[in-house]
Amino acid sequence: MQKYCIYQHFQFQLLIQHLWIAANCDIADERFDATFHTNVLVNSSGHCQYLPPGIFKSSCYIDVRWFPFDVQHCKLKFGSWSYGGWSLDLQMQEADISGYIPNG
Repeated sequence: MQKYCIYQHFQFQLLIQHLWIAANCDIADERFDATFHTNVLVNSSGHCQYLPPGIFKSSCYIDVRWFPFDVQHCKLKFGSWSYGGWSLDLQMQEADISGYIPNG
């Protein structure tokens, strides 16, 4: 009797040039280029994961009227030219804020 090894789950890399990539972008930065050629991870259910590296640059209005007791908020809006907001799952990981100095 022959024994077969059946894989329930697997993952492989697909070269980016063999896959169509949606046009997602940071609305505030037209210079962002998400076409850096990284591989796409494909799992056994067919789910594709594309994680292109990128640096986003933006500027914000700063109100220093109450300095040094002010609090500043800067909002970034991400969107897609191809999909509605309910079709995307954008998640933020921890940010490196070591370059910032606290007030005081």
